Order: sequence, then C-alpha cells, then structure tokens
Amino acid sequence: MVDILYISLSVLSFGITFTLGLCFLFLRTPKFESLKKYITSRKSIAIAYFTIAGFNLLNAVFYSFLSVGDMRLIWLSILSVASLQALLFTYTLITLIDINFQYKKKRFQELSPIVFFTICGIIAFYSTNSLFFNIAFYSYLLYYISQLIRYSFTFFRIYNQCVKEVDNFHSDQKSESLHWIKTSFILALMVGTLAVLFIIIHSQAILISFMVIYILFYSHFGIQFLNYPQTFLQLELTTILKKEEETPADNDKMIKIPFSQLEIDLDEWVLNKGFI
Repeated sequence: MVDILYISLSVLSFGITFTLGLCFLFLRTPKFESLKKYITSRKSIAIAYFTIAGFNLLNAVFYSFLSVGDMRLIWLSILSVASLQALLFTYTLITLIDINFQYKKKRFQELSPIVFFTICGIIAFYSTNSLFFNIAFYSYLLYYISQLIRYSFTFFRIYNQCVKEVDNFHSDQKSESLHWIKTSFILALMVGTLAVLFIIIHSQAILISFMVIYILFYSHFGIQFLNYPQTFLQLELTTILKKEEETPADNDKMIKIPFSQLEIDLDEWVLNKGFI
C-alpha cells in the first residue's frame, strides 16, 4: 500500500514539476533591465524543477525493482538532489529580494563541494567497500546539514534587512508581498530536514510526509515565482529611493531653492512647452 502511494506521489510530482519547468523556460517576461536577474534565475529554477521531475520519473519507474543494496544509491541520490536544490532555491530566493546579490559567483563556489561529494559517493558505492561508502556518505550528510544551517542564517539575515528597507520607504506595507518568499524558504527547509530524517531513520511515514510537503512546496513556489515580476519592480523602486536618501548633498541643493523661484521656473517651462 505504501509503495503504491509513493509511486502515485512520484507520478504526481513529476507532472507538476515538469509542467512548471516548461513554464519557467517558455512563458514570456517583460524585457525590463531590472528583471534581468529574475529572468536568469528562472533558468536556474527550471533546471531545479527538471532535476526533481527526472528523479521522480525514475522513482516511479524503477522503485518496485530496487533491492536492499540499491537503497544506498537511492539515499546518495536523495542527498545529492537535496543539496543541489537547497543551493538553487536559496540563492534564487535571495536574488528575488536583493537585486544586488552576486548570484553567479556564489553559485559556482557552492557547486564545487556538491560535485566533489557526489563523485566520491558514487565511487565508494561501486567500490563495494562498506567502510569507504559510509565515510563518504556521512561526510556528505554532515556537509548537507551544515549547508542548511548556513543557508538559513544567510537567507533570514538578508530577508529581514530587505523587509526593513521596504517598510521604511513605503507606508502601505509593501513588505507583505514578500511573505511568500519567506514561506517558500521555510517549506524548502522542511523538505530538506525531512530528507535528512529519512536518510537517517529510513521511515516510510517520513518518506510519505517528505513527498507530500515537497509537492506542496514546488507547487506553491512555482506559481508565486511566475507572478513575481510586479513585486520585483517594486523592490527596484525601493533600491532607487534608498540610494537617493544616501546622497543628501543633492537633496540639500533642492531644499535650498526658494518656492518663488520654483514657481517662476514652472511658468517658464509651461510657456516653452506651448501649453495654454
């Protein structure tokens, strides 16, 4: 019964993630300069969605044929996919709230240990040396746990700073439009935590919970992400206002201009424009 439920959830997840991945690649986005990073991040998210779609398709097709020995490879696959997803989603979410975030540079720095641990794990699995595999696998697991902790501190620090800045420059609670980003990160963190618990405990209940939560996460994030450009443009306005506030010299010059002079300048501008 649990196997049938797991395979059914895998098929459902494949359909959702594959469809949203196509949307990320092919749906049009306004060609604004301020949306350049958003458009770039859509490609990364499409990769994340296609990766999890492929993983779910393989699960649905081959799960019934797996032996007990093959489960170690499944655990390694879950760990590798989870680590890659943590990287892609965390940095994409940060990019959505901090338009000055250097995404590409940090992404390649973080990819190196993921690739290294994955290759070591695969070599250890096929070496048939249990001790070698355990050392490689649990070293990878410890790195992944540290990755989740580090990403959590980084995300909430940047998120809280962004919310504070948005609230400072807007009186109509614009920061409420960013709450879905925080919700998405929390859901992603829950998925990552359940992945760790499943790898350690191997409980079927945890596996099903893991599947249900990550289907909810991928659906929620995908829909919100596709509707994000309007909020992204609002963040750009906040950044511009912040820069203007940080250059008081220009503002002082404007304040020193008498109102009478402004009135004269306005009248001249109207006459030059030919208004009646």
